[in-house]
Amino acid sequence: MKSLRDFSNLPIKTIIQDRHTNDIDHALVYSQELLEEVNDNPNQFLVHYWPLEKTVILGLLDQQLPNLEKGISFIKEQGYQVAVRNIGGLAVVADSGILNFSICLPINQNNFRISDGYELMVELIRKTLAPFGKTIEAYQIDNSYCPGKFDLSIDGQKFAGIAQRRKKDALLVSIYLSVNGNQNQRGRLISDFYQEAGAQSSSISYPIVEPEVMANLSQLLESDLRIEKVITMIEKSFSDLGFMKVRE
Repeated sequence: MKSLRDFSNLPIKTIIQDRHTNDIDHALVYSQELLEEVNDNPNQFLVHYWPLEKTVILGLLDQQLPNLEKGISFIKEQGYQVAVRNIGGLAVVADSGILNFSICLPINQNNFRISDGYELMVELIRKTLAPFGKTIEAYQIDNSYCPGKFDLSIDGQKFAGIAQRRKKDALLVSIYLSVNGNQNQRGRLISDFYQEAGAQSSSISYPIVEPEVMANLSQLLESDLRIEKVITMIEKSFSDLGFMKVRE
């Protein structure tokens, strides 16, 4: 199994997107640019933080919903913008209490398993949150939105989901972390979206979202966490692992 320490000899570059620009298209395009940059110059490890305001990011499978346009109209009526990403399969919410970030690194396709990318992110989050003394598990939380094998949870409640994308010899692993805010409301929003979009009549199995299976880190860790604080904690984890930072 790969470890982040295997990459700590690479200079690490951190890019923090201003959440107030709320430019989801830029964030998604930039992810593609990161992959190209690492392919062009593999001697680097990139970290991209991209917090957003009131956005629902749809996955590729969501585009096959029977009444997609009706679902999108519903989301917009709730005051959210909508975008479609090319990584991961299903809808997620981004707002001022959610931290989205990605790591992009060089890999050798011949000895790097698909699970290795997910496990690197799991390792990073476990290390970052270790001071709180909680057990962080990685398994699929059914009835959450965008359920996946590497959902991160504490005491059975999901607070994060992970996706990845490869291009040639570069890997991008992205995560959303529910840090604070009304996670129950986020769950209801996605549940209602799938109802409006006709998920129940589709041949594709979309999640039946139960908001109570998800929570935010402030609740789960009983700590008043903010996005900026979590970014600082993540950066400390990289430093502790031996990465040398180059700030852009």
